[in-house]
Amino acid sequence: DASEINNLYDIGGSAWKDVSVGVDFTLNSLKESMAVWGRLQSEPTGDWADAEGYACVINLAGNDDADDATATSATGKLEVRGASYATLQSMDLSDMSKDVWYTLVMKVKSNVVKCELEPASNHNLGLRSYTVTAEDTDYTYLAGSTGLGFYAIAVRCCAMPLENNPNPNPNPNPKPK
Repeated sequence: DASEINNLYDIGGSAWKDVSVGVDFTLNSLKESMAVWGRLQSEPTGDWADAEGYACVINLAGNDDADDATATSATGKLEVRGASYATLQSMDLSDMSKDVWYTLVMKVKSNVVKCELEPASNHNLGLRSYTVTAEDTDYTYLAGSTGLGFYAIAVRCCAMPLENNPNPNPNPNPKPK
């Protein structure tokens, strides 16, 4: 349901080329999903499929039938999305846990999109880190802004342009949608 999706968009970065966007988040439910965008062409509204840009998506939609009150871990996918929200590359997530802080970083350089996910707390649980990379051979998005999409997730975020980006972030605080 698009009405339950929250989006953040940085209005100051429309000409950014090579960017790194990071977010720390914790899952309060194992039915949540998170998206980090790079090279957005316009402000996303509602459904993530409408966002024009690259995305790193944590997709836990397969857990919709799980009993959230008793489940402690979930499976899903870490996906790189491109034009028309098509999946460019994905990998299985085997051990997402509730009440654990994670760090998701998206790096876009030239036509390569890299998504890195790692637990930032509860290291005693032995949770895995994940990395998935995709190359857009069509070079669909050459520049754009950054953003986040989330559903009922606690987040701390910041946009971090790469050192070689000629357009540093003039506004590190994205505009809430």
